[in-house]
Amino acid sequence: MTELSSERFARLRSLFHRLLEATPETRRAELAPVAAADAELAQLVRRLLDDADTQIDADGMPPVDAGLAPGTIVAGRYRILRLLGEGGMGAVHLAERIDDIAQKVALKLVRGGSAALHKRFLRERQILARLSHPNIAHLVDGGLTDAGVPWFAMEYVDGAALTEACDRQRLDLRARVRLVAQVCRAVQFAHRNLVLHRDLKPSNILLDAERVPKLLDFGIARLLDDTAADRPQTVTMTPAYAAPEQLRGEAVTTASDVYQLGLVLYELLGGVSAHELRRRRALARETTKSLPRLEQAYAQCDAQHAARIAAERGLAPARLARALRGDLGRIVAKATADDPRERYDGAQALAEDLERWLAGLAVLAQRGSLGYRLGKLLRRHAYAATAIALLGIGLVASSVVAINRAGHEREQRRRAQTVVAFMRDVFRQGDPQNAGADARPLDLLERAAARLEARKDVDDVTRAVLLGEIAGVFQALGRDDEAMPRAARAVEMLEPVREAHAEEYLSAAGNLIEALRALDTSAREVALIEHALPLARRTPGGERLWYGVFLAYRGYAQFQREDNEGAAASLDAAIAEFERDSARSLDDLGGALYQRAFVAVDRGDIRGGIALYQRALDAHDRAAEGSRFSRLATEEVMARAYCLLGDTVTGIERQRSAVERLGAMLGPTHGRVVMSRVNLVQCRLNRADYAAAAAELDEVQAARRGGSVLTPLQGAFVDQVATRLDLYRLRTAAALAGARAIEHSLRALPSPHRYLMRADMLLGESLLQSGQCEQAEPVLQEALRYAQALSAGTPNAHVGEIEDSLGRCALVQGRHDEAQRWFGQAIAQFSAAQVDGAPSRVRSEIHRLWSRALATRDAAALEALAARRAELVAATGGEEVTQVWQFDLLLDEVRADFGLPSADPARSARAAARLQALAGSAQRPRFVGLNGFW
Repeated sequence: MTELSSERFARLRSLFHRLLEATPETRRAELAPVAAADAELAQLVRRLLDDADTQIDADGMPPVDAGLAPGTIVAGRYRILRLLGEGGMGAVHLAERIDDIAQKVALKLVRGGSAALHKRFLRERQILARLSHPNIAHLVDGGLTDAGVPWFAMEYVDGAALTEACDRQRLDLRARVRLVAQVCRAVQFAHRNLVLHRDLKPSNILLDAERVPKLLDFGIARLLDDTAADRPQTVTMTPAYAAPEQLRGEAVTTASDVYQLGLVLYELLGGVSAHELRRRRALARETTKSLPRLEQAYAQCDAQHAARIAAERGLAPARLARALRGDLGRIVAKATADDPRERYDGAQALAEDLERWLAGLAVLAQRGSLGYRLGKLLRRHAYAATAIALLGIGLVASSVVAINRAGHEREQRRRAQTVVAFMRDVFRQGDPQNAGADARPLDLLERAAARLEARKDVDDVTRAVLLGEIAGVFQALGRDDEAMPRAARAVEMLEPVREAHAEEYLSAAGNLIEALRALDTSAREVALIEHALPLARRTPGGERLWYGVFLAYRGYAQFQREDNEGAAASLDAAIAEFERDSARSLDDLGGALYQRAFVAVDRGDIRGGIALYQRALDAHDRAAEGSRFSRLATEEVMARAYCLLGDTVTGIERQRSAVERLGAMLGPTHGRVVMSRVNLVQCRLNRADYAAAAAELDEVQAARRGGSVLTPLQGAFVDQVATRLDLYRLRTAAALAGARAIEHSLRALPSPHRYLMRADMLLGESLLQSGQCEQAEPVLQEALRYAQALSAGTPNAHVGEIEDSLGRCALVQGRHDEAQRWFGQAIAQFSAAQVDGAPSRVRSEIHRLWSRALATRDAAALEALAARRAELVAATGGEEVTQVWQFDLLLDEVRADFGLPSADPARSARAAARLQALAGSAQRPRFVGLNGFW
């Protein structure tokens, strides 16, 4: 092919493209005159057409000479074990290293190689070596055999082709989309390293036993195509999965890989391959070149085939057809557009749209209206549909009231009233008596948005109110990143008329403040609060007590900025404001009490915080139209407070219930649900139930991969909890690495000290457990200063935890008097801050007795230490708890120091085995004292 002139190559390209979908008879008829004039050209066309017909996957390729028998040594390093498969490129063998490195590889022998190919490999292997990605099978080695045959050693992946594996495991559409999104991210990684694949197809994407997709042959196509830059490109591809520009012999770009990803997605979702579609059209003598839409291709299947495809995806045929007609079909259509300019900008853009679909968000492939975007939100959260429908009428009606109150001209009133009538008409059409029982809120909102966008007689105030309310819906659904620009635009539009339309402005400002708060942009939040507070004070009437609302906003902003005293004063003033007119403000009162409880708990007054949470619940219960979400959110944080109090049984029971109900209300990937589940993980750690904590944490990470949107601080907090689980499972090296990374990332953010305090607690304890007490002490001292400043003298369990860590640091360095002082202070903190019998206090008492026994060599101290075992078992809820196993081994160590044998060798052996299994270690893990409960 490299010897073809440009003119002959253009002729080859034209014939191949025209005959690709033709019947065998048509091909023979059209190639006969070509063969008479140019036999070589006709033969090349036939070869390409044969490849297009047969190179679907490795199983469907024609056999070639395998060439190497088992036991053959290649390059003095690899022993052939067996033949894995044969394809158009050549044979693929399983081979193993015969030197000191134990490694199996997929060794590929390339058919029709050349010396130029070897030179190209040497020139570009550094580029391919950069492709280190968990979803890419990397290139290990390569060269020429003694016979001059090029070979490549690739990472061996024990798995099945993506389509085959998904069908065999009957993965649903969401699971399939999630896998393709991972593949897209891997392709984007390669593109950033200036490497195209050019031959993406299901057989080049394997799914291993852990359901991790692995891309094969990345960069091999690049190496095999040794065409000079000034010649036409060769066709190093599988024609059945080639992009149109590849078939035409044009330049291959990242858009070509996007097209091939789209074809893989096409087959994975709809069960019909592009190759099969070409066969169908050839038999039907159709002339169209473009792929049919995904839903059309599925509809062409016979009933039995369609039922099998749907069953492999866990759906009935009708449901699968509906799914393929929606956003998934639009995504596939955009990815497989004939014109590269109409496709996604890159593999990352395709991945992001797939992830948006997974999260139930509007996709970029659908250039939808505002109604479409709201409809997507409503589909994710059906409970909000009725509220939004009523909200549409209510917000416009309220704008009419505001216009009347402000004395606007009659024409402006008429315009707003026209909008009210219009929206009422739209929503009236959604009445089941008119639209039937299957009427969807999505349809109603799309219709309303389309009609509203078409009208030119809606004034700016009404538009701003609508925009602000839309932002509020986004916030309710956990998408503050989507809410913020809309809320900011509403405030911007209302700013010039804020005095005349005070309530509308304050409502929009409130939406923006809450979005800024969630996105950790406290400086803008505080500035807006201070700007709006005077107007709120001057607006005593209306639907809400605006001055109290903005005092509460200020209080929470002060809490975020570490000013607990100022936060308490502002929130107390807001609560007093609401209590003066509770009939209008019960939900706002509940919200202010909720935030005031946060301040109390942060200072260590957990009992006071629980009492405030209960008052907040009472306020929500008394509200005529109270928010179910607000009440449930209060229950959730109240449950966490019980865990901090040491009553983990009550806390876990309440937390688990709250997570389940929040998940049912908001969906599993909603940010609030994810963080509530993280709180449940913490409660499990407080109870020393590490297996359950790990299972819950897996759910958290799955939600994050599934599209959950968390702020940087929330993400860091999740990482902290995961690292603490590593620490408590005695995987100290992993915990220390994680703690250092978290501390470093937080210091790069404008982060409040309370987050750094927890990060320093974690880092200090990780250093202590790894035997680095000298490095741990200054970190723990810094954390202690933060914790004491936050608590302002109030007993605080966090202070107690840090003091216990400092006590163990002093103990292992032989400073026993100092250690006992630290332990005594920790016991005092726990006794005042937590319930009687809380395990943290028992743990610190054990540590104090441990230090006393070592310091005094007093047998009575040893006996007192041994007697604490029963109390520890009672506090932690049983014998099968990590801290009890640690106690048994710690007691043995102290007894050995006294020259005494183990008190119970069988029990100690069992404890050592349990801890070894917990750590996943072949040796007994090292630890300094008992695990914590924070």
